[in-house]
Amino acid sequence: MSIRLRLLISYALMIVVPLVLLFAFMHIIYHLCVGEANDIKKYYNAENRTLEQFLQDEVVTFAKLQLDVMNNPDRLLESGVLESYDEKFSKRQTGLLLVKDGQILYRSAIIDSEDAAKISGYETENSLRYNYTERSLYINDKWMISLSFPVHYKDDTKANLYVVIDTNPISNFFNTLLPVLIIVFIITFIAVNIAITYWMSCHLLVPIRKLKEAAKQVKDGNLEFSPTIKRKDELGELGEAFDEMRLRLKESIEGQLKDEDNRKQLITNISHDLRTPITTIKGYVNGIKDGVANNPEKLVDYMNTILEKTSDLDHMIEELFLYSKLDADSVPFTYTEVDLDSYLKEYVETNSNELESLSIQLNYRYLLDKKVKVAADREKLKRVITNVVHNSIASVHGSDKQIMIEVTHGNNTGIAQISIKDNGVGIEEKDLPHVFERFYRADASRNRTSGGSGLGLAIAKQIIEAHGGTISIRSEAGVGTTVYFTLRIINP
Repeated sequence: MSIRLRLLISYALMIVVPLVLLFAFMHIIYHLCVGEANDIKKYYNAENRTLEQFLQDEVVTFAKLQLDVMNNPDRLLESGVLESYDEKFSKRQTGLLLVKDGQILYRSAIIDSEDAAKISGYETENSLRYNYTERSLYINDKWMISLSFPVHYKDDTKANLYVVIDTNPISNFFNTLLPVLIIVFIITFIAVNIAITYWMSCHLLVPIRKLKEAAKQVKDGNLEFSPTIKRKDELGELGEAFDEMRLRLKESIEGQLKDEDNRKQLITNISHDLRTPITTIKGYVNGIKDGVANNPEKLVDYMNTILEKTSDLDHMIEELFLYSKLDADSVPFTYTEVDLDSYLKEYVETNSNELESLSIQLNYRYLLDKKVKVAADREKLKRVITNVVHNSIASVHGSDKQIMIEVTHGNNTGIAQISIKDNGVGIEEKDLPHVFERFYRADASRNRTSGGSGLGLAIAKQIIEAHGGTISIRSEAGVGTTVYFTLRIINP
């Protein structure tokens, strides 16, 4: 239930409940003042008569009286007839008065003799012959309603029958108890409003306090605290939104902390990887300067080493620069349609001689049913293959060194999967989740003789993902490693 609907219901209850209670109070007081206390039970006695039946009985009684007056007036003189009618009318503060030739033949107990004389006096002066006459009378500071029936007996004598309704108890009720009723209504209205306001306040303030406490916890840095607000209204939605914000903030802070750790690790790795070749270069330069290279052959050897370390340093700086640009999405990609089979054959032919000089056999196998084209940046794709192949070169060992490039279908026919497999030393299972992280090497000593800069696979991952593909790795220590990456086929 929404808060808006709850508020509407509470506003309605603030008005309806006091009115219902006031009506019930008036009803009870009226019966206590106007009639006997037992009238309430008789009035609503579910075992005997309903309210509708009771009112119907009054109408029937009045109709029978009219019939007796008109058709059988002499019956009214019989013993017990008027008494029977009087018993039925007296319950509603109504009495009977029968007057003939100025003499009172019957008078109900609720009509005193003084009132009877005045009532009959009014009617004697205004005697009418039709059915009955109704008039309001004010006698002795009391209001009454008189219904006068002219009675014509068979002996041609006349009389008047009065049905007298005493309205004074009702007037007294309203005049005396109206201030009380107003006070009761005000008190009831205030009490009901306080109760409903308290209920609504508890209903609204409890989740608001939880949200306040959650906000305080977040402000103090506790992002594990979750406000448990299980409701299907606006506050429930607010609680869910707050919790989602908390989780996102937690992820953001954890990401920032991770980036900070990565930044520190990056600085450490760069410092280490730069220091190693620089230290080597510095040592050889000092050796030349101090005359250690005292013959032409040794001098050439020193100079070649310096050149090699300088090339390594230049390559590492180049890869670091490329990675930073890829990470910032500032490297432009030029996508063209590339015949995948022709492209890979050309790569293998170009690099086979270099690998053969290292006693490594580079093989190629195309397993698709037909020629396909992929959307790729030729230079960036070459960089991916070269980085993976260089990792394999550093990994293979023994007399039978092999690297296999293979093309197959991916998970569906619209994807081409390229795998580069070697039979090298492999990678420990614990290191596999981290091989695509920057500067990560399975070799904890970070010895550059057993690995590159640590950026090769990280760069390959960013390039393949920029092509809309995926890259993964499988490896088994002592068996070999396979790197898989996918490209989207243009003409599947």
